[in-house]
Amino acid sequence: MLLGDLNKIWREREIKQVQRIKKQTREEVNDMKRKLSHRAPYDVIYEKKCVGHLKSKLQQLAQEVQLLTGEKSKKKYADLPAGLELIEHTLTLLAKMQQEKRGTERVNEEMVDRMKVLEAFQRDEVHDKNKFMEGAIWMGKRLSSEVERTCQSFESMAQEYRRRFGENDQLPSTGLDLLSLQRA
Repeated sequence: MLLGDLNKIWREREIKQVQRIKKQTREEVNDMKRKLSHRAPYDVIYEKKCVGHLKSKLQQLAQEVQLLTGEKSKKKYADLPAGLELIEHTLTLLAKMQQEKRGTERVNEEMVDRMKVLEAFQRDEVHDKNKFMEGAIWMGKRLSSEVERTCQSFESMAQEYRRRFGENDQLPSTGLDLLSLQRA
């Protein structure tokens, strides 16, 4: 009985301790998830830093350009600060480049489509040539067999002629030709 009571107390103690550890772990995981969701990604921080560095560099370059030219390069950007003027110009160039890229991609797609059509046509042309050659071979075999049969027929007629008129190969005085002999 004493061992059963001690075992029961020990089990309850262990269950409470496991529950306490699970609760601590769950809270720690939830805390880490919350921190991770509110933290800015490294890429965003790095990009902001790069943009700031590029803006300062643009301002320096714009000042140098103004010193060299003595005036602003375009009236369109006259109301913008120096750095924004260069950014605006850069964005305009980027937009033009994207339009050119889209046009080039469109032309490329058209060329690929044309190439596919030409390849299909070429395959069909080869298929047609193969069909023609098969037909020509069939026709040649058929003509060859007809010629062979005609030659055999002619040889049999010549043998019949020789049999009827002997080996002297003289035509009878009746004036019959070989075709009429075959009918007889």
